Amino acid sequence: MKKQIQFLGLIAAVLFLFGSVFKIQHYPGASILISLGSVLGAIYLILYLLNGINHLAPGLEKTSGIVGAIVLIIIILGFLFKMNHWPGGSIIVRSSLVGLFFSSGLMLIDAFKETDQIKQSLKSLASFTVFILMVILIFVTFLLNKPTT
Repeated sequence: MKKQIQFLGLIAAVLFLFGSVFKIQHYPGASILISLGSVLGAIYLILYLLNGINHLAPGLEKTSGIVGAIVLIIIILGFLFKMNHWPGGSIIVRSSLVGLFFSSGLMLIDAFKETDQIKQSLKSLASFTVFILMVILIFVTFLLNKPTT
């Protein structure tokens, strides 16, 4: 079952990537590829929530995994709505930024509480990366989309 879930995640990522490239190039079928990749990606993350979090340590690590997966589902859906110009896309994208902020904070707290040096280093790097990506997304979402007067 684990291999099928990993394969599903790979297929979702490939479809999502090709759909995005097709959308940029204005090729036909872009919306279908993005939609399929997004739905499969959301299914992959739901399966992760059902199976993957069992391997995490109880407490903050498990909470961080659950919140991170939920935020990723919201991000994928926001991207899907925004790229297909469906109503509500901007609201979903902005709410995902709040989720990213909360998720990166949880990850950072979990990294500080980690006793294993290798895990602490990896968790710190991951939380910092998520935080920087959130700042970039906020910049792109809010600052570049302001109307000029």
